[in-house]
Amino acid sequence: MGEALEPEVFRKQLRTWLEEHCTDRYRGLHFRGDPDPDWLGRLQEWNRLLADAGWAGLDWPEEFGGRALGLEYQVILAEELDRAGAPGTVNPMGI
Repeated sequence: MGEALEPEVFRKQLRTWLEEHCTDRYRGLHFRGDPDPDWLGRLQEWNRLLADAGWAGLDWPEEFGGRALGLEYQVILAEELDRAGAPGTVNPMGI
């Protein structure tokens, strides 16, 4: 994944990516108790997009596909996902 970016550069790159990829198909996909029939499949698609773009497992070591970034970057990710109306991960405890 390369070297760590300055936090605000990271935020800008993430925000740009979210503007392009967080379409109406994924926006607001949070669990509300009675999801539509394809809710889980769309959430899994979203998680694949995040992972393929390198936004998942930020704190994982690089040799395992992460970016070896600290808590500050995880907070930025959470803030920007929320700002964009993007769902989180299918299984946050698994990450």
